[in-house]
Amino acid sequence: MKNLLFLGFFLFLVSDVFAQAKLDNAEIDQATAELVSLYQLNEKQAIVMKNIQERKARNLKEIAVLEQSKPTLYKKKWLAVQEGTEASIRRLLTKEQTKIYNAKKVEQRKKEAALIKDMKNSGATKAEIQQAIDDMKFKSQ
Repeated sequence: MKNLLFLGFFLFLVSDVFAQAKLDNAEIDQATAELVSLYQLNEKQAIVMKNIQERKARNLKEIAVLEQSKPTLYKKKWLAVQEGTEASIRRLLTKEQTKIYNAKKVEQRKKEAALIKDMKNSGATKAEIQQAIDDMKFKSQ
């Protein structure tokens, strides 16, 4: 009887792990497909992009334990993962694809500048402004 209960519990845990792995792969595939479409990547670039997205998912999974216990540290590490991912993507892109990437970054900077202007006008401190910018980056991804 104990063996049967143990086997049932083990199968439950294993099925949960596989379900999580499938969810991660679906998210990775979706993110990769969106970026392949956005930047019009060729086959070789698409393979590298999938590797970049897999690395990002692994890194985010490693820091997920911090989200509840240390949210400030989690956000800092999350932003570091984002910056690393963006650097890898920039290295992957051709000159023409980089123009699309740069246009998206300009759009993001304009949003940040508008936020900074609004917050300065309302008397926010530099720390509050930086926190708001980080939150905006965090929510946009």
